[in-house]
Amino acid sequence: NNAGDGFGGGFMLANGTSATLTAARVARNEASQFGGGIFADVNVTLNVSGSSIYRNTAGNSGGGLYVGSNGTNSGTVQTSALVDNVGTTIVEQCPASAPYLSYSNNTIVGNGTTTIYSGLCNPPGSLTVAGLNALPSGRASGNTATLSLSTVQSLAHFAVTPDFYPAVLA
Repeated sequence: NNAGDGFGGGFMLANGTSATLTAARVARNEASQFGGGIFADVNVTLNVSGSSIYRNTAGNSGGGLYVGSNGTNSGTVQTSALVDNVGTTIVEQCPASAPYLSYSNNTIVGNGTTTIYSGLCNPPGSLTVAGLNALPSGRASGNTATLSLSTVQSLAHFAVTPDFYPAVLA
């Protein structure tokens, strides 16, 4: 629940940083420009699994995740939920050659739109989940735009407040 001045409201990864997020929650962050949840650029390796990237906002693009084009940025996003992010959920400004991030078995739901991916990668443009799964070289597979009850429950935030009714707030 942070606000960034330009890049990476939740996380800003740059200059050779490597990060592994497992069972993490990146939620309700804001960046005035790029990467509301996560901003990654300049030789970054990012691996995300079993995590929630939820309800982040970017003023320009990459509400959930923004991957820049400087250096070689690589990694994986798998078995995670990227849901309700504002400013196209995933944006990749890819370099002229691989590597890129790969995406598998994620739940990806846009904020009132079916466009969840935008990039300069092959193919360029804005894509739905089906388009993301069709990216070349097997970089994306098994992603879905269907929210299950268990995914919704994993995104819920609960706080116990004994002095107030109701005792559990969502």
